[in-house]
Amino acid sequence: MPIKTDFSLQKWLEKSSGFACLVFTDVVGSTSLLSEIGTVLYTDYRKAHQDRANQLRRKFSGILIDQTGDSLFIVFHSVMKAYAFAVGLFGNPGNDNIKVRIGIHFGKVTADGRALAGKSVHYAARVMQQGEGAEIWLSDSAKSSLEKESPGLAESIKWSRDEECVFKGFDGKQKLWCAT
Repeated sequence: MPIKTDFSLQKWLEKSSGFACLVFTDVVGSTSLLSEIGTVLYTDYRKAHQDRANQLRRKFSGILIDQTGDSLFIVFHSVMKAYAFAVGLFGNPGNDNIKVRIGIHFGKVTADGRALAGKSVHYAARVMQQGEGAEIWLSDSAKSSLEKESPGLAESIKWSRDEECVFKGFDGKQKLWCAT
């Protein structure tokens, strides 16, 4: 569902001085699943998944930025809402045959019409790509923001840390957190 033409992403971002929580999702093993069950059935699975994601996105006040194939790019004002969205979609992706990997990053972005621009967008996509299977990954900035927004929630999550991540286009090793 594209952003309404009367909606101003720029004004939405001004509420948070350009900072936002970026969420990328992807269906794990979608090509294999598609080959196994065929296009018609996979299309039904994908539609159920997208319907579930849109239900959760609306519940947690997220804005759909892009939807390509079975991948989604959604933005939230808070990491707490983004994390609630991620946990909801992870636990119930809309179809029992689908599993998702999700990446969450908090950073500064710029509105470019109905899209978002900035290094944070690329970084968030790489956070999601860290997941090899059905996993939820957070950047260090997303985890830190979650700890500030909701210390109790952050403490309740079992975290595993991976400091050995190297992202193309980014200097040094990146600290990421997997919510397990």
